Order: sequence, then structure tokens, then C-alpha cells
Amino acid sequence: MAVSLKLSQKGAILVAVPLFFELLFVFILVMLLQQADAEAQQQARSRAIIYQADDLSRLFHDANLTLLGYSSTRSPLFYDRFEELTGKIPSEIKALQGLLVGGEGSKSELLTDAQKGLDALCNARKFLVENSGNLADFSARHMFSAIASSTNELETKLKAFIHEQESKQHEHEVAQMLARTRLKWLIAVGVLFNILISLALTVFFVRGIGRRVDVLRDNAYRLAAGQKLNAPAFGDDEISELDGVFHQMARSLREAAQRESAIFENAMDVICSIDQNGRFATVSPASLKLLGFDPEDLIGTRFFELIVPEDVEAAREAVQRIMEGSTIEQCQAIFETRMTGKDGGERDVLWSACWSQEQQTVFAVVHDITERKEVERLKQEVVAMVSHDLRSPLTTIRHVLEMLDEGMVGSLTTEGARLVQVADRKAAVMLSLINDLLDIEKGKAGILELVLEEIPLNQIFEQCVQTVLGLAAERKVTINARPTNLTIVADVERLSRAIVNLLSNALKYSREGGTVSLSAKADGNQVLIFVADHGRGIPAHKLASVFDRFQQVDAADAKNNRGAGLGLTICKTFIELHGGTVEVESEVGRGSTFICKLPMRPMTGNRSGS
Repeated sequence: MAVSLKLSQKGAILVAVPLFFELLFVFILVMLLQQADAEAQQQARSRAIIYQADDLSRLFHDANLTLLGYSSTRSPLFYDRFEELTGKIPSEIKALQGLLVGGEGSKSELLTDAQKGLDALCNARKFLVENSGNLADFSARHMFSAIASSTNELETKLKAFIHEQESKQHEHEVAQMLARTRLKWLIAVGVLFNILISLALTVFFVRGIGRRVDVLRDNAYRLAAGQKLNAPAFGDDEISELDGVFHQMARSLREAAQRESAIFENAMDVICSIDQNGRFATVSPASLKLLGFDPEDLIGTRFFELIVPEDVEAAREAVQRIMEGSTIEQCQAIFETRMTGKDGGERDVLWSACWSQEQQTVFAVVHDITERKEVERLKQEVVAMVSHDLRSPLTTIRHVLEMLDEGMVGSLTTEGARLVQVADRKAAVMLSLINDLLDIEKGKAGILELVLEEIPLNQIFEQCVQTVLGLAAERKVTINARPTNLTIVADVERLSRAIVNLLSNALKYSREGGTVSLSAKADGNQVLIFVADHGRGIPAHKLASVFDRFQQVDAADAKNNRGAGLGLTICKTFIELHGGTVEVESEVGRGSTFICKLPMRPMTGNRSGS
């Protein structure tokens, strides 16, 4: 039964059972105290009756002697004394009567005899006063003999009554002593019994609880040591539930540890920990593939010994910075270095490091980016190749076509002139596409520099509007450029090209007779440029991809000669080079608004030019 109860129920039993016996003990104790108190009251009453009866007997005896003295001497002293004594007797009789209220018939008879004795004394006094008789007279002798006999009989009864009350008083004393003895024994037995009950219940419950708590504590030690846990605790109380949760937690931790071990052992990247002295504490097996070193060979080695000398200082500074950080963000860092493998070859790696203040350890993931670096190098070579091997011939072709169009090599027929113009437009489109692709790749590769200058934004707006006026006239769309007095530091050519692309995009997708607006406003240390149209709008699921290269809102747009899908990509690239962002808000059927957020003074770029 002990283990089928909840801990709260066991606690209630531990309190309720001793409390029940405690209340029973208190009840019996109160009963015995009331009995002892009753015996004490009876003893006090008997003592008071004895004192009162003794006083009454003494008064009758003294009054009798005083009356005899007065009858013999006629002394006023005896008379006054007699008057005093007989004056006290009624009150004493009344007091005794009050103590004997509800008494037996013998007690009532005693009070009657006392009253008769008092009446006899009063009659004798009256006789002596009225008749001036003395004891020599027969009637006087007879009266005093009767009084003496009555007084003696009353004294005898009073003495017997006093003896009876003394016996009762003794009985009450014995009963009171017995009650006190019982109280002492009851207190001793009650306290001992309560202690035994409490100890028995405590042992009964605590033994089962203690054993299972010991099992829980041992399981905690076993879990910390990675040992097998004890069998689940028996019962269905809170301890058993806690033990079940503990076993479930242990299983979850074991599974998590297995997953962590699997990730650690099979990860392609090197996962390692570095102590505060810069030495490897743990290293995953991926180090063998990346650097050619077994994990055991690297443990205890300073991590910067594997970094090429040119990158050691930067790596130390990065690690020192996160070790001194006070926030989570400051305790994390991502940096690139080159590491030397066992074969002496260099590897480009990306470190993702995090400092743990509690464990005084740097946890890091080392990702091999050698191939990515090689791809970037090849991409730069391709960009350079395209720039030289494609753009240059196209430029030459356009020059030749211009010469043909101007008749520098002879006159052309009408059809020949038309074909030359078509070829020139196609070459121009191809050259523009190549330039756009080159600018995008240069921007991503970080080799596209800005030529920054301070210029009124209104001047840039005017240039951009002039550039797209022809397209606006062709589309029969009005451009509303709102004047602004803002000044910005920017690469005029590339910012203008970004705005022109946005305006061209808005004009292409505006309805005939529509309006495209261009405006700007200051927002703190930023400049917000707005290009809005009232065209068909962009569906919500397309908003996230409109800035990707070669993306069209509608697949038919490419067939309708509305562009190759690079205009918005170029715009985003140039705006981000200025340290800004570009966003779009659109509603299908109501138009779109593109918002360029630019810092007034970019932190990137080159004021003097590239």
C-alpha cells in the first residue's frame, strides 16, 4: 500500500495519524483534568464545611459557658460576650447551610438542631433578663440543664459531622492524588505512544522513499559517467514518475549523443574545440581528409601552427576578439584563413567560431573553400576573357557597321542599309547584355569599384529622365519627376544606370496613357528613391524573385522583346555596391513601387576613381 500512494497522500498520513492520537490523548487528558478539578473542589468544600462546623460548635460552647457565667455573676461583660456570640451564630448557621445546599437528610437535621440550640440560648437569656432568676431556682436549673444537654448533643453531632467531612476530605485527597498520578502516566504514555507512532510511520514511508531516492541519485551519477542506469523504480507515485522521466531523458540524451557522434564522425567539415591557450582539445576525423592529420596528432597542437604565416595575425585577432566579447553576437566570428596540410599544400578554409565563457573553449567548424576560391578565380578569368575576347570584337563589328552605314566603303542599296542597321541594333543588344553580365559578376566578385562624388540628386533625375524620354514617347507614358533639393555622394554613372533601369522597367509595363513617377525623400541618414507605375503589377509569389537574373514576371515578356531579365539584377547590384537596398511593393492590377534606400555618404567605393 505504501508505494501505491502519492507523496502528498503519504505526507497526509504522516500528519493525520499522529494528529488523531494527539487529539485522543488531549481529550482523555481534559477528562482527567476535569475529574481532578472536581475532586479538588470537593476537597475544598469539605474543608470549608469542617471549618464552618468547627466554628459553629465553638460558638455554641462559648455561648453556653458565657451564659452560665452571666447567670452566676450578672456581669455585663458576660452578657455582652453572650450577645456577641449569639449574634454570630445565625450567620454561621446560614454559611453552613449554604455549604450544605442539596445535602442529605442528616445534614438538614443538623441545621435544624443548630437552630433549636440557638433558640434555646436566646430563650435562656430572655428568661434571665426578664425574671432576674438564678441557677438556684428550679425552673432555672431545669432550663439550663436542658440547654446544656441540647448544646452537648449539638456539639456531639457537629463533631461527628466534622469527622465525617474529614473522612470525605481524605477520600477526595486520595482521589485527587490518584487523578494526578493518572495524568502523569497519561502524559508519559501519550508522548511515548505518539513518538512510537510517528517513528513507525516515518520508517514505514521513508524506507521506501529513501531507497528509490538513492536509486535516482545513483542513476544521476551513472548518467554522468555514461554507465547503464538501474532498473525503473517500482510504484506509481511522484518518485516513480520522476524516475520514468529520468529514464526517458537518459534515452533522449543517449540518442542525441549518438546523433552528435555520428555528425561529428561523418561531417565533411572539421569540427573542433580549442582551449583558451589556443590548443586543439577535440578534432573530428574530417581533419584527415582536409589536412592529412589524424585527430590524435592535432590534439594539444596550437591551431595557428597550421595556418600560413601571412594569416596567423588575423586569425589570432579574430579568436581574441570573440574571447573578449560580452554578448552572444560578439562571441561569434566568421573568418577565412589558409592552412597548411601534412603534405605541405595550402587549403583555403572558412572558420565559423564561437566562444563559450562557461567552458572557456572556442568551438569551431572549419569548412574547406579551396574549390570555391578556385571557382572564383576561374570566374574572374572568364570575366576578363569575356571582357577582352567578346566585347572587343563586338565593338569592332559595330564600328565597321557604322562605317558601312555612313557609306565610307561605298554606297549601299536600301535593303543593304536596312540590314546594316538591324545588324547594328543586334550587336548593340549583345554588347549591352555582355556589359550587364560583366558588371553583375564584377559586383559579386568585389572587383567593381565606385567613383564617388557629391552631386545634387535632382541633376541625376534629370539625366535619367532624358535617357528614357524616347521610350516614354514610344509607350505614350508620361514621366512625372518631382524636384528634390537632396544631395548625395554616389557613383553618378552607376546610380543613374540603376534608376534608368527602374524607369525603363516601369515604362515597359505601364498602360498607354499612364504615368510613371520619380521622387525622393530623406529618412535620417538615408535617401529613399521611389519609382512608381500604375501598370499590371507583380503577383505576390513573384516578388521575392524579381531581382534574380533572367527572371520575367510573365514568360511571354521575353518573346515580346521586353528585355533579357537583367535590368533589375543590375539595379540591385549597383544599389548594394553603394551600401543600400532595393525593395518592391506591388498589387496586381494597380501597379508597383520600387524603393531604393541609399546612405547619403556610402562607406564603400573610391572617391578618386578606379
